[in-house]
Amino acid sequence: MTREEITAFLTIVECGSISGAAQKLYIGQSTLSAQLKALEAELGCVLLRRKRGGKGVEVTVAGHNFELYAHRWLKLWEDTQKAVMETSPRSVHIVTSYTMSYIIPYVYLRLSDRTREATHFTFSSHHYNELYHILEHGEADLGFASSTRYSKEVRTIPLYREPNVILVGQRSDLAPELDPSVLNLNNEIYIPGDSDFIRWHTEYIGNPSDASVQAADFAFVENALRFADDWALVPATIATALTIKNPSLRFCTIKGENIYRTSRLLVRGTADQYGFIPEMLSRMHEFVTRLGAEWILEGY
Repeated sequence: MTREEITAFLTIVECGSISGAAQKLYIGQSTLSAQLKALEAELGCVLLRRKRGGKGVEVTVAGHNFELYAHRWLKLWEDTQKAVMETSPRSVHIVTSYTMSYIIPYVYLRLSDRTREATHFTFSSHHYNELYHILEHGEADLGFASSTRYSKEVRTIPLYREPNVILVGQRSDLAPELDPSVLNLNNEIYIPGDSDFIRWHTEYIGNPSDASVQAADFAFVENALRFADDWALVPATIATALTIKNPSLRFCTIKGENIYRTSRLLVRGTADQYGFIPEMLSRMHEFVTRLGAEWILEGY
C-alpha cells in the first residue's frame, strides 16, 4: 500500500470518475487504474465499480469503510513527514536524465539567492530507467526526465513538449529542412530514448543499433560534431542552447511526421512539500519556452 495508491483512490472518489481524477493528478488513466487495482489487490476487496454506461464510478460498501481509514493514513503520513522535516536541515537530491541534465543547471542558476541558501541541492544524471529505481528506493527526492515508465511509487507530471531536430556541425551539407529518410546511420551519433522514440527512429531513419556511435553526454556530441560530418537527433531546446553556445553548430528541422519529447517532473510523494518547486518550474518555463518548447503544465 503506497501513498500514491491511497491518493489515487481518494481522488477518484472526490472526482467521481477515473478520467476526472487522472486529469487532476496529471497522470494517465491507465496509470491511475493500475494504482487502484494494486490497492484493491492488497486489500482483497473491490473499492470502486464503474457505473452502468461507463460514466463515472460508485463506491462500494468496502470502499466507504476504507475511505475513513485512507484519510487517517494520509494525515498520519503528512504529520510524520512534517515532524521529520522540522527537525532536519533541508537537503534535496534531484536526479535528471542525460537529456535534461543540460537544461537543469541553467534553471538552477536562475533560482533566487534565498532559495539556494534555504535548500542544499544535490544533482546527479542517470539513464531514465535508473531514475525511477533511485526514486522508488528513496535515494532521491525529485527527478526530471524526457522519457517515462510506469511506477507505483513515482508521480509523473508533464511539463513541456518539443520537437526533435538534427544537430550538425559546420562541415555538414545537410539542408536546413529535410526528410529523415535521407539521413545516413553511419554518420549518426545516437542519443538513446524511450520505446516510442526507438519505434519512430526505426520507421523513419533506421534501426538505432546501426548508428555509428551512441552517446548520452552532450559535451561529447558538441565536440564530435565540430570535427566530423556527423549528426545527432536532439530536442529543440538543447539544439538551440548548443548553437547559441557554439556558433559552429546548427540544426535542421524535420519534414513530415516528427517525434516529440515530453519532459516531466518525477516526484516521490507530493510536490507540495517542496517550497521551491513553483519558483523552479517558473524559471524552467521561462527558459525552455525561449528555446522553442511548448509549456503544457497547467498546475500540479
